Amino acid sequence: MKAKKSFLFYRFSRKLTEYFFKFFYRSKIYGAKAHFFKGRAVIAGNHVSNYDPPFVGVAWKEVIHYFAKPSLFEKPLLNFLLRSYNVHPLPSDSPTTAIKYISELLNKDFKVVIFPEGTRSEEDRIIDPKLGFAMIAYRTKSPIIPVYVGGAYKIWNRKKKWPKPFGKLICVFGSPLNWESFQNLSKKEAQEKMLQRWQLAVENLKSWYESGAKGLPP
Repeated sequence: MKAKKSFLFYRFSRKLTEYFFKFFYRSKIYGAKAHFFKGRAVIAGNHVSNYDPPFVGVAWKEVIHYFAKPSLFEKPLLNFLLRSYNVHPLPSDSPTTAIKYISELLNKDFKVVIFPEGTRSEEDRIIDPKLGFAMIAYRTKSPIIPVYVGGAYKIWNRKKKWPKPFGKLICVFGSPLNWESFQNLSKKEAQEKMLQRWQLAVENLKSWYESGAKGLPP
């Protein structure tokens, strides 16, 4: 019964969050329907704002899982809210444990949100991704869904204590990077290629949007 209540809260609060972004930030989503599929996947986007996780979460019309540092779960109310949103605590000082835990979720055919850059960029640009993201995708043979989030930097970057009350947010989902594209490479080569392909895919999504967002996202 507790799980059911949490799930109902998740659905209700997710809808409220969706309306919040539409009303205050005129949010627009591209490619979510065209590139939708069921089963495991790593939804991987650029990261410049605290708005990125919830915005990507409501943009993809499926229950997905997120991760945060354990200290955020110490307060009872915040702990309840985070867990109701499918946010899981991950130790930042133990990459091996984190990779193992995320892999277990993917092996259960869930979708997880990961920001490969590892931290919010200090500038409005895509920075080099960390290896851990590729290790997880390689280990679980999971497709990668590249995502570009635009507008969040102007609204709430890491230099701002509070977000601007209004603005424009966009989320662009691209074509999945399938595991089969990397399976004939060595482990090291496959992981390096995943990092390169992801970064190029997100940069192409950014260019697609800035060029007029015509047709389907690449």
